[in-house]
Amino acid sequence: MSGAGFAPVLLKELRAALRGSRAALLITVYVGLALLAMRLVYGAVADQTGAGAPIFNAQVGQALFIGLALTVQGLTMFLAPATTVNSVSAEYERRTFELLAATPITPAQLLLGKLLTGLAFVLLLLLAVTPLFSVVLLFGGVTVVDIARVLAVILGTAVAGAVLGLFCSALTRQTYMATLLCYTLLVGLLGGTLLAANFWSLTHANQPPPPRYVAANPLSAVGSALGRTRPPEVISPSSLRPVVALS
Repeated sequence: MSGAGFAPVLLKELRAALRGSRAALLITVYVGLALLAMRLVYGAVADQTGAGAPIFNAQVGQALFIGLALTVQGLTMFLAPATTVNSVSAEYERRTFELLAATPITPAQLLLGKLLTGLAFVLLLLLAVTPLFSVVLLFGGVTVVDIARVLAVILGTAVAGAVLGLFCSALTRQTYMATLLCYTLLVGLLGGTLLAANFWSLTHANQPPPPRYVAANPLSAVGSALGRTRPPEVISPSSLRPVVALS
């Protein structure tokens, strides 16, 4: 079979994933949460303007950009594994894996088709939320290069998350166990790296921890992509804590 032998699997899985109202509902929730985050950030900035703080359009754009990037990254790193976490296990549970094994499709082509299906759906979510980044450009303070850099990091996070979900699905062959294992590893990665970094900081006179402690953390990755972007310094931590903490 040719190198594109995964195409039948990809087409079959895409039809199943996009059929019905589930896909439309997920896209609506994904975009809605990102839009809500932008509204909350803008409200916090507007409150500071009402208090007489010198907020400029560029600062508003930077604050919106950081809030939107963190929200999209957070949603992606939890949704990406969900697109593949039942890819292999569902075949065992439906007792259709033997039928797939009897076809000319190789195991590598099967896994590649399942992986590309999950990534295609995540890419659809990112394309749906991309127009929100154009709002940031209206305020200024952020360039297209900044947006492209952040989207590249988010896309990389999506690939890693989809691979993790597929690995857990193939390892356990049970959707419930795969989901439990996948999100346990994900939460352990997020919380464990932050805990290790904070512990190092506490034991070294509150100095900033070495980057290696959070190198594998997806939030640290998007934080590095946002390194050149700064929120308005006049915003207090109580009004916009995630943005100020990032800076």
